[in-house]
Amino acid sequence: MQNNDTRSTPKPAATLSAPQVADRMGLTTRQLQDLRLRGIGPPIVQRGLSIHYLPADVQDIERHEAAMLIEQLLASDRPLTLLRAGLRYATPMDTLIPAFLRLSSATSVV
Repeated sequence: MQNNDTRSTPKPAATLSAPQVADRMGLTTRQLQDLRLRGIGPPIVQRGLSIHYLPADVQDIERHEAAMLIEQLLASDRPLTLLRAGLRYATPMDTLIPAFLRLSSATSVV
């Protein structure tokens, strides 16, 4: 007898590895692990001994961090001066503001 069951087995959601997330967030894998051990950062998806992250969870963290940086920047008395100085002396962990600038300049009306 042939099995005609057309139901499909759900595929696991696409995930990012810990090194991919660390690179994307400008952290080392050790720093990402430290955040996880302190209960900070995106939730994990564990597959055996491997730690993975859902892209949507990582994006939520990025949006939150970007919003905090923008709030701090706009709350200062000289936001443009801080922004220009930050762009001049940016480190790998300071990549959110340039990305925000590219996004806002692409949508601005001249």
